Amino acid sequence: MTRDELQQRVARLGREFARRGMESHARHLRLYYLGLRRGLLDGFRLELHWSCELIDEWTRIFGWENGYDVRPARSRCRGCGGGSAPGNTGLYTEITFPGGYKVGCHQCGDAWIELEDDDVSARR
Repeated sequence: MTRDELQQRVARLGREFARRGMESHARHLRLYYLGLRRGLLDGFRLELHWSCELIDEWTRIFGWENGYDVRPARSRCRGCGGGSAPGNTGLYTEITFPGGYKVGCHQCGDAWIELEDDDVSARR
């Protein structure tokens, strides 16, 4: 199927969703259609899992608002003293990004950022 054929099919399907009162489906399909028209899809697939909570989490990770503590690599948990590296005694790597990662503690729930180059200024 060509991109033009898919756009026509998506437009028709969107009208049918709206006619049947399937507003949630129509809203998601509108976003797909926008991505398709703008060439933003990977092939013909769109996966979007962003939310207000995820945006807030990334701003905290990068230290913009209410950021996580930045600690040296392989830190022990300050909440319960557990672990000496992710993967040991309750510590785990929750999220990775170029230059660092967010560490969490299974035992007490504490979380912090560790930078690979230990350069706190690189975070800001």
